[in-house]
Amino acid sequence: MAERTSEQGLERLASQLKERRPGPFDAKMEERRAGVCGASALERLLEGNLREGRFELPLLPAVAAQVMALTNNNDVDARKLAEVIQRDQAMGAHLLRIANSPLYRGRCAMPSLQQAISRLGLRQVRQVGISIACQTRIFRVRGYEEEVASLFRHSFATALFASELARSARANSEEAFLAGLLHDVGKPILLQAIVDLTRISALQVERRVVLEVVDALHARWGEALAHNWNLPSYLGESIAFHHDPERAPSSGGLAMLTNYADFLAHATVELPFQEAPALGHRALAHLRLPADEVRTLLSRRAAIVSTAAAA
Repeated sequence: MAERTSEQGLERLASQLKERRPGPFDAKMEERRAGVCGASALERLLEGNLREGRFELPLLPAVAAQVMALTNNNDVDARKLAEVIQRDQAMGAHLLRIANSPLYRGRCAMPSLQQAISRLGLRQVRQVGISIACQTRIFRVRGYEEEVASLFRHSFATALFASELARSARANSEEAFLAGLLHDVGKPILLQAIVDLTRISALQVERRVVLEVVDALHARWGEALAHNWNLPSYLGESIAFHHDPERAPSSGGLAMLTNYADFLAHATVELPFQEAPALGHRALAHLRLPADEVRTLLSRRAAIVSTAAAA
């Protein structure tokens, strides 16, 4: 009798297990079997690869490095500079488009690269050169083309806003431009790292998880790139703390300026544009930015966005 009762109990249990709906534990087991990676596991994997040097950060392209070196010499000839830029067809074409964009164009179009260089000036050629190098070499990730293109337009707009804000704050506009341009550079680097990981392994990562991890880690990876490019430590710090500038150990001013430029670049693409939050931002008091100069800058926001879109 006891044996029959036991057999009936086992049969009922088997039936219940067969009919039972999968729960959270089962989903996790299925993910493990399928090689699906969650956000926390992916973060640990990426940070471990970066820390142990198993991931190679992109190098500054050769032509961009030459342009930066040449434009540091105030006596450089525009013709010689044009010859160097022409070695990179994409950079030459982009430079012409930007020279003829609403922010920089004069009364007539600039048909030649040499004329464009003369109009922009060495400082702006240097800025545009590194922007284009980033766009063509870093802001390109297969499978995430739309996200990365939008990200570059935002980064370039942030750089332009940062440069103008620096002039109002009597700060170094070139440093501000570079900090703005590279503030989110960790995002395309991380996207490429994840794409590479999934290609060479059986790892499966949902798109929402990828974007979540990229958002969480991008500041740290951007700082690593700045170090890899031998950029000044305060630039790396401003990238690392652009979301939390008050915590920046030694470059709080540049981090705060980048934070505000980032805010303005986002705000200008949101319709309708609201001036009050821009004029109430904590950066105005921290950087001692005159409200009337900020209003003047905001009146030029359409030209800045158009120039960013032209790149």
